[in-house]
Amino acid sequence: MRSGNGSEKERRIRQLRAEIVRLQVRRQVLTQRLNSIARGTVRNQGTGLQHAVHGLEVERDQLDARLARLQADLQKLSDQEPPPE
Repeated sequence: MRSGNGSEKERRIRQLRAEIVRLQVRRQVLTQRLNSIARGTVRNQGTGLQHAVHGLEVERDQLDARLARLQADLQKLSDQEPPPE
């Protein structure tokens, strides 16, 4: 029984870590795009740029919230005592 529960826990931890890494990479890409816009290296004319920037900022904030939840879940799983044998 123990190995089944342990394997499930380990699988879940691996899934959480993979999702965290994926979201961190996505956040880094969003931040780079926002920085490029701020530096003026992306040259777009019109009001669409403000909407695009806002959309990127909203997505980044949502990623931050999701990352915080996933990291809390991972911490809870990592802190749990192993089931008795």
